[in-house]
Amino acid sequence: MKKLRFGTKEHPHSNLLKNLLVLNLFDLCITIFAVEANLAEEMNPIMGYFLNQSPLAFALFKIFVMQHAIMLEINKFYKKDKIAKKWMWYFLIFIYGATVLWNITTVSAQAFGVFQ
Repeated sequence: MKKLRFGTKEHPHSNLLKNLLVLNLFDLCITIFAVEANLAEEMNPIMGYFLNQSPLAFALFKIFVMQHAIMLEINKFYKKDKIAKKWMWYFLIFIYGATVLWNITTVSAQAFGVFQ
């Protein structure tokens, strides 16, 4: 995969940003699948509102929010780069990874009748 480049600079956390985007897309797909199949419900009231409007509105809002957060990070990159940012991205990847694993586990359990 190509590194994220901005002019001649390479973002020091480009792989972390890509991982976060992939996890966000997994979370998006699993959530839409699980809610549409009546295996789960969206617990976040803001995201629930958009999901009730339509899966497309939900997807667009979720992608917009994540893209906006990443663009803010890229903007900060030009100002200064700190070790704390790297750990913040590790934390976000951990949270999204845990969310994806939780979604897969609970949706699978629901689909196989574990939760009756």
